[in-house]
Amino acid sequence: MMSALTLKHILTAEVETVSPDTSVDQVLSTMELRHISCLVAVDRERRPIGIFTEQDAIRLMAEKQPIHNLTMGEVMSGSPLTAEESMDFHDAYRVMTEKSFRHLLVIAKDGKLIGLVSEADFLHHMGMEYLVELKTVESAMTRHVVTLEPAETLVRAVRLMSQRHISCVIICTHGKPLGVLTERDIVRLAQTLDQADEVSVEQVMHTPVISCHMDMPMQEAARIMERERIRRLAVTRTDGTLCGIITRHDIVKALQGRYVEYLHETLLRTNRDLENTLSNLREAEQKVFLLNLIEQIDDAIYIIEAESGSIIEVNEKACDMLGYTRDQICSMMVWDIDTAIENESQWRRTQANLKIQGSTTKPALHRRDDGSYIPVEVSSKYLRHEENDYSLAVARDLTHVKRQESKLLLLREALEATPNAIAIADINGSVLWANPAFNQLTGYTQEEVGGLTFDEIIDTNQQNISSLSDLWHAIVAKHSWRGEITNIRKDGGHYQAAFTMTPVVDDSEEVSHYIAVIEDITERHKQMTRLRLYATLFENTREGVMVTDGDGIIRMVNQAFSKLTGYDESEALGRLPNILKSGKHELSFYQQLWGELLSDGHWQGEIWNRRKNGEVYPELLSISSVNDDQDKLKYYVGVFSDISQLKQTEAKLDYLAHHDPLTRLANRRLLMSQLEYGLKAAHRKQERVALLVMDLDRFKDINDSYGHLIGDELLQLVAGRLNHRLRESDLVTRLGGDEFAVLMQGLGHPEDAALLASDIIQILNEPCQLQDGLELSVGTSIGISLYPEHGTTAETLLQHADSALYQAKKEGRGRFCYFSEEMTQAARQRIEIHNNLRHALAEQRLTVYYQPQIEFESNRIVGAEALLRWRDPELGEISPDLFIPVAEETGLISRMGEWVMREVCNQGKAWMEQGRPPLSLAVNLSVHQLRQGDFVEKIRQIVEESNYPAGQLSFEVTESALMERETEALGVLNQLRRMGLHLSIDDFGTGYSSLAHLQRMPLDELKIDKTFIDEIPHKRADMEITSTIIAMAKNLGLIVLAEGVETDAQYKFLQQQGCDFFQGFIISPPLSAEAFTSLMDNEPTRLSRGDFSRWQPHEASGPT
Repeated sequence: MMSALTLKHILTAEVETVSPDTSVDQVLSTMELRHISCLVAVDRERRPIGIFTEQDAIRLMAEKQPIHNLTMGEVMSGSPLTAEESMDFHDAYRVMTEKSFRHLLVIAKDGKLIGLVSEADFLHHMGMEYLVELKTVESAMTRHVVTLEPAETLVRAVRLMSQRHISCVIICTHGKPLGVLTERDIVRLAQTLDQADEVSVEQVMHTPVISCHMDMPMQEAARIMERERIRRLAVTRTDGTLCGIITRHDIVKALQGRYVEYLHETLLRTNRDLENTLSNLREAEQKVFLLNLIEQIDDAIYIIEAESGSIIEVNEKACDMLGYTRDQICSMMVWDIDTAIENESQWRRTQANLKIQGSTTKPALHRRDDGSYIPVEVSSKYLRHEENDYSLAVARDLTHVKRQESKLLLLREALEATPNAIAIADINGSVLWANPAFNQLTGYTQEEVGGLTFDEIIDTNQQNISSLSDLWHAIVAKHSWRGEITNIRKDGGHYQAAFTMTPVVDDSEEVSHYIAVIEDITERHKQMTRLRLYATLFENTREGVMVTDGDGIIRMVNQAFSKLTGYDESEALGRLPNILKSGKHELSFYQQLWGELLSDGHWQGEIWNRRKNGEVYPELLSISSVNDDQDKLKYYVGVFSDISQLKQTEAKLDYLAHHDPLTRLANRRLLMSQLEYGLKAAHRKQERVALLVMDLDRFKDINDSYGHLIGDELLQLVAGRLNHRLRESDLVTRLGGDEFAVLMQGLGHPEDAALLASDIIQILNEPCQLQDGLELSVGTSIGISLYPEHGTTAETLLQHADSALYQAKKEGRGRFCYFSEEMTQAARQRIEIHNNLRHALAEQRLTVYYQPQIEFESNRIVGAEALLRWRDPELGEISPDLFIPVAEETGLISRMGEWVMREVCNQGKAWMEQGRPPLSLAVNLSVHQLRQGDFVEKIRQIVEESNYPAGQLSFEVTESALMERETEALGVLNQLRRMGLHLSIDDFGTGYSSLAHLQRMPLDELKIDKTFIDEIPHKRADMEITSTIIAMAKNLGLIVLAEGVETDAQYKFLQQQGCDFFQGFIISPPLSAEAFTSLMDNEPTRLSRGDFSRWQPHEASGPT
């Protein structure tokens, strides 16, 4: 029947949908292409959020909005009319009519779009048969029609359609329809026309107009619309003039009203028929009352005369139940059968109560013909028929029921004793009965269970969608279902349950009840979840995992293990973890690891391991032991991660924390840390530490004038120059702003800090070339503090260096100052000596003097010691004790030594060429020259170039120099000895050398230091020391030379002790080459003979 129709039966499922950001151009194009009247906007879940209809297109065109820049979301109707698919057909149409909507969106319970219903769907499904009873087109048509002349503009037509909310305008000439302009035309034109003001309706209208006569039956008009697939007809009079339009909407509206009238008439006819039927039925019941009443009921029926208690009629079921015939029973009284009624008096009282109550139901025992009793349930009702009172008794045999009750009682006891929760529900899911386990599990009392439904204990929001779907399909198919679901207790807590739902089907194959068995598997589910989680974590964690047995054999690894180590699972299983051993740890490391693991059951720390490809990497490793139920070791589990990146990050962060980001120099924190560490080391080693603090002159002016970018670039350039100048052991720091500091450790001499300060001042005075060709000049002032002279803590040294900086700036820019004035003056003097010495060496303003060396036995000159002298134009005569240490500390000693050696060899060669016998010439050798890698080669080159006999040359080396780097010195001296040069130990007795050391050295001569000679003969100790030295040298086969001999007493004592040679002012002070030449010319007899050999012969290869 029509009344059974719902929206589900008439909806159009294929609905065109778009997203809100779809352009209006595309929307209009789709509507025209598909010949549809609307498009629906949906979200990602296909829930409708808006609709765009032909009326919206008319509105846009009327408002002259630029559709090319618009989207669906900007122009759609944002609140579409929606209804669920279960809504009645006619209710839906009524709602659409009341709210003036022409489209209804049909949605599912979850709000998703499933279809659309329009007026065409209502017309189609109402059926043509109802149109037969309707009148002509004139009865339903719309009489007020908007018409336009052909010359009217399209803009006017659109404005009228928008303002009056109409679907079309008719173009007429002399009152007769010429063409029509509809909503669908507007959709098409909105895409193509840019200047609608210039277009007339005649240019865009549809012609000819399909029309009908006003007297045409409604049914025929509907067929024309269906055939032509149009929504409206123009209605004309006999003379062809327009009198109205008939639309689908008009027909559906008329149908709806007519259908209500039809239903009302049908209902009246049905009521009349029903009353007639009931009247006839009452007559039939009166005629066959007893027969139909008692024979159609399966229970025993007794009709009893209320007054007397005699049984006047029974049905066959009563006869079968008691074992009597019908005649036998109809001759009995009630109390002959019913044990609850003893006599007529009691019967009358029963009937009196029945008459008051109207009906009763009581259990009873009925006597059978064989004397047995049958349990029954008797339902009695008081009846009055034709002025007589009767009692209608219906007795139901409870024999089977009692047996079933016994079984059910046993079953109930079993159900109540079972640990699983059990509930019985009706087909609507309302719980009818539940056992105590159900009460305990859900938290609901037995009284509360009665009003409970499964919806209240099953949390649908927590369920797997597929599980709920399977459950629903099983219920629909009348099958049992078993699965896992999440339930909710009365207190809101959740628990996981194994849920079994079993339908109870009656004889008609219909479900009458459901039995639910619920087992709480929360703990089991948690355990399984944990196991699955552990498995997932094991395989998907980024940390490598390795499981070994108690013997350390690898039994399990995860994918991360293979990725981190390079070993596949097959390569690792069955092997020992030492395949990862890096070799970077000592045995003690692994002993400590296993000690903690065995005692505590756990070890964690950083370790170096090796990948399969040989790469060594750091990792964070955690090892735990796993015991079984008997607390016996079963497994070891190791979890590790590659922390290479972490180490790099830590290094970067540490660098950033201790360095200035602009200059990349160390910052104040690192300086203080290194300074404190350096002070501790200096205290242990008894060394000096210097701290230099400086700032840039005029930096603020540069920053203010050229900006911070130029200032920053200048600071970077200064940092680069400082780094380039310093030693690797020095630390340069930016303290902040334009303030820098330099930490010098292992300082050999206090003035070394001044030398560095002087160099820094010089290099920072050089112009700085910046970007865009900008050249700037800055200078610096430096303050210096020393450990231990100026402080023993980092804070004190920094404070004193700052104070010294202040003093330097106070004296004038471009200067340095020590915290101590005395040191400042000494350092400045030392720097002045260094600078002047460098120039003197470059300009060859140094001079070699020669002091004669005399043989005691012959009193002849056998040689000379070459001594370097320097007279500075500004400073005057400078003692070698001042400039030689400066030369050694600044590195000038190597160039100076080469220059002296070349001068001596050339001078000796010149004397030989003048006809003089070769002299033994001695040159002093510095310990710094011994450290020079190419020293021997350069000496070889000088000797070869001068062509002076190597056997006439000797090097004097101090005892302390030999002891400082004994092994290194021994190697150099042996090479010189092999060249034929002779070696002499100078200042003997002032050091700590032993006889064992002297025996290892390739020495030829031993020089007694002047300090022992000076007090002869006044100090007996010096005389004894000197005698001992001479005797020791003789025993070692060494020549002995005494220096600094100035008195006759000294001369005689040395001669008596057997000293071989001497030199000193008693004969001559050191002389220039010209004076020495004059000495030799003036006293030729004092010269040694040409065949004289001062040195003991030894194997020598000579210069090569």
